[in-house]
Amino acid sequence: MAQRRTPAARAGLPVMGDVRVVQRRLIYRGRVIRLVREVLAVQGRRMIRETVRHPGAVVIVPMVDRSHMVFVRQYRRAVGRELLELPAGTLSAGERPAHCARRELQEEIGWRARRWRRLGQFYPAPGFTSEQMTVFLAQDLQPVSAPPDPDELIHLVVLSLRAALRSIQTGRLQDAKSIIAIFFALEALKQGPQVGRRGGSGGHGWRVTRQGGPARRSRRRRACGAARTGGETPRQDPPQRRRPANSSCDDWATCVHC
Repeated sequence: MAQRRTPAARAGLPVMGDVRVVQRRLIYRGRVIRLVREVLAVQGRRMIRETVRHPGAVVIVPMVDRSHMVFVRQYRRAVGRELLELPAGTLSAGERPAHCARRELQEEIGWRARRWRRLGQFYPAPGFTSEQMTVFLAQDLQPVSAPPDPDELIHLVVLSLRAALRSIQTGRLQDAKSIIAIFFALEALKQGPQVGRRGGSGGHGWRVTRQGGPARRSRRRRACGAARTGGETPRQDPPQRRRPANSSCDDWATCVHC
């Protein structure tokens, strides 16, 4: 019986089984990344590839309410300028993405979230790095006192979803991970809240209470609110929150009350 060939094999393209590592050498080991030089044998040919090995990272979409999210403006040496970004951070050794997201949210913006939702994963630059990023949606924010990271100079910015999309179009927001995470969040917000498995901290659509246990939203309370307004859910005011001293948002006054 003839062995079935994959579409890539039929097209003459290399597949995973055709790639063999002939030589591997560590060029540089930094605080977070490693630079590795490899000689690969691919279908009788030899290729040299230099890869940045990265432990992975998370990017968080913190929602002040259903239409406003928190960004950070910080200096990025690689591009030599300040960038507008969503909060993000690198995984520590052996750390799970969900734990990293909670830690980074407190360290970067001084808030924690009562509801969390894992939205998906992506490779930001697979051409040269192994980094994989996990996107989380954080809701029901509460201010906490957390010491800032001494290596980061961060200013907080609150934008509406509309302003965030406009910032992408105008080029004010050019950070790739933030752009991807925004569209992940837009799709998730259209679908509404989801409750995952009990204790499912690694799955999609989970949410936790302040103490880390599962939470449920009252359907009866939502139904009563809709009945009082003739079938439309009443708009809720943004939760009371403390404006951080390092916030420099130009859109706060114009967007939060729109």
